[in-house]
Amino acid sequence: MNQSEELGHLIQGFTSSKGLTLEKIQSTLGKALVLNGTESDEYSQVFQASHVGTVRGLLLEKIEFRQPGPKSKSTGFLIIQISGSCYSKSSVENLYQPLQLIQVPRGHSEHEQIAYKHEFTWGELSFGFSQSEPHCLVSIALSPAHRDC
Repeated sequence: MNQSEELGHLIQGFTSSKGLTLEKIQSTLGKALVLNGTESDEYSQVFQASHVGTVRGLLLEKIEFRQPGPKSKSTGFLIIQISGSCYSKSSVENLYQPLQLIQVPRGHSEHEQIAYKHEFTWGELSFGFSQSEPHCLVSIALSPAHRDC
């Protein structure tokens, strides 16, 4: 598989059926996420996994899923940190166009990202590229538009 196919295959695992749920995420990853009680509250439950390993061709460093709590109006979201190979912006653009620039580094940290988003009817995907290597993808975020997306 090429970079675009690997990336598309991973994202399809999270978006192929209705709802972004803990069960779907764990099934796609083949790894359990652990509840982080210190970051969780009545507005969101935070589930995480570190050093996830290779999933559908991509080396995943960290996963964080924020599941809406009972007092939340949020839809929740998933953040995936990528390590290993440099996945280029063109690999992302081969799958998702147009990309809209939504964030640029402001000089507050060495770890800031250049971020782009692509919108769907179900929500949006955001892609973060390293400030030091702006051609390398370092994170993906999935944000459903509705709780039942």
